Amino acid sequence: MLRALKDSVAFIVDPANKAAVTRSLAKRLRLARPEDATEGYQRAVTL
Repeated sequence: MLRALKDSVAFIVDPANKAAVTRSLAKRLRLARPEDATEGYQRAVTL
């Protein structure tokens, strides 16, 4: 379980995955546009 958490955090903070993470946030939060999840992405990266 800890390995999965570590891997998911590594995926989220990798700048190469920003688009995928932003799309996922937008989908799960039911936002109209993925761009609206940018603030959420920035907060997730700086946790």
